[in-house]
Amino acid sequence: MKKIIILFITASTLLLTQKLEAQVEKKVLVEHFTNTYCSICASRNPGLYTNLNNNPDVLHIAIHPSRPYRVCELYLHNTVENDERTNFYGVLGSTPRIVIQGDVVSGGTNYSSSNIFNGYKEQTSSFSVRVTTVISDDDSLVAKIRIRAEEANTIQSLNLYAPALEDTIFFDAPNGEKEHFDVLRKVIINRSISNLPQTKGDSIVLFARVAKHSEWDKNQMYVMAILQDETNKSVEQVGVSMPIRSASETLSVSDRISSETIVLAPNPFQHVISVQLPSGNGIGTITNHLGQVVHSFTLTEQNQPIDLSSLADGVYAVNIQTKNGRINRKIIKQGN
Repeated sequence: MKKIIILFITASTLLLTQKLEAQVEKKVLVEHFTNTYCSICASRNPGLYTNLNNNPDVLHIAIHPSRPYRVCELYLHNTVENDERTNFYGVLGSTPRIVIQGDVVSGGTNYSSSNIFNGYKEQTSSFSVRVTTVISDDDSLVAKIRIRAEEANTIQSLNLYAPALEDTIFFDAPNGEKEHFDVLRKVIINRSISNLPQTKGDSIVLFARVAKHSEWDKNQMYVMAILQDETNKSVEQVGVSMPIRSASETLSVSDRISSETIVLAPNPFQHVISVQLPSGNGIGTITNHLGQVVHSFTLTEQNQPIDLSSLADGVYAVNIQTKNGRINRKIIKQGN
């Protein structure tokens, strides 16, 4: 009997180990709602920042809502998306507030408490998320997001929320704060993903592009990708890119020539050209004979029309970046 028990425990332990090895650790995310006119924020935020510094594996995003102070400069930079995320959690009206892994934390919680992240660490996910970021030739911020199944799963759909963040903004705020960290600047993706990989090892890749704002320090910009349950708002997994200044490895994609086949038709064309790409995902630019970018686009379908009626007649170069590398083609525009 004793030998049987030992074997049973050993087998159970082996199964548990295999299960854990199939999954990956969930990244812990803190969404921090604050305001540069809020004096209470100035007194409570340092405790939160100390906890974040002591827990470097915890990710952070700062969102600046309109209430209680609509004149907050960081709110005014992007009024719609700052308030949208705040209303998503129903916390508009007072700052500071925090949300951990999609759970709204009570406003009376001591953000300086060392156990604030207890219960959120060492959880696992069926997915890993990897984000790489680069500034393209036309000064746009381009993100490549890879979602990979680390174990077989039956998850049908999750929401992907991908904000472009500025690592550190140096600004003497009215409340006395001089440094502002991981500030939401622009949301580049916010939609349901219904084709999540369910077989271990499978992955999907998405590309997104956003024009760089003149106020952003491109050396401080990076992108976060949050996979989140659409019903209960719990965070399934998070990926984050390095700031551009440290992201030389993101160039590896554009350094490779893709093996994908692509059809641009008709060619020559008059107004609209159809881009037929097997993977259905990519980002592209069109340049004229002077090397100037005259049009940028994002591919989300396998057969996608691109309206180029505004271009003058002539020969143009098409550059498309996919998960497999770079594709270069020539197209000719001929008027009526």
